[in-house]
Amino acid sequence: PNINLTGITVHIGSQITDLSPMREAYKRLAKFVKMLNNNGFAIKNIDLGGGIGVTYEDEIQPCLLEYANIVKEEVSHLNCKIIIEPGRSISANSGALISSVMYIKKGIARNFMILDAAMNDLMRPSLYDAYHPIIPVKETSDKADTNYDIVGPICESGDVFIKGQKMAEILPNELMAIMVSGAYGAVMSSNYNTRPLIPEIMVKGNKFAVIRERQTVEDLLKWEKTPDWI
Repeated sequence: PNINLTGITVHIGSQITDLSPMREAYKRLAKFVKMLNNNGFAIKNIDLGGGIGVTYEDEIQPCLLEYANIVKEEVSHLNCKIIIEPGRSISANSGALISSVMYIKKGIARNFMILDAAMNDLMRPSLYDAYHPIIPVKETSDKADTNYDIVGPICESGDVFIKGQKMAEILPNELMAIMVSGAYGAVMSSNYNTRPLIPEIMVKGNKFAVIRERQTVEDLLKWEKTPDWI
């Protein structure tokens, strides 16, 4: 009696590139809302969640107009406030992590490309083996005949962005772009291993601006306090 049920939310998963499961979920949601209304609950809000996929490798991103039509056809007749959370589909491909090559460690079986970016800057590959395409910022017509394991400089076995990436020979100080980093990049970053957060740069055409300043070690240390009893 102390709960006023006014809203329903649904989220069937993430990185969905086929919209048919979305339609099926919203059909079931509509039936559930009608059942609740018939049982005395006045449902005013429905949250359709997110999950719309983006292109990391060879996926085909769903048409957002088609998605909007599904929402209109399946739930608009409920006369509820509709909330959606399409964050990744908006932001993922709008961001890239730009990193400098610190060192190339050549081995017999494979080569390591060590970047100045690390798992604290982009956690997804280390956390659940997520794939992010990595390309040189400077285009080249040289043949892609060298295999690299592209890693960060943290002394962790999980500090790996990608293994067995074939590309043209890369030299120290070249810039590399880790693509599709606009979602789950900065928001999942941390100061692990006393690494300051990197700056964020907004680019529009030939204009750019720093929208988050680069942290320094001094920025991290200023929050440290020594108890007066030590």
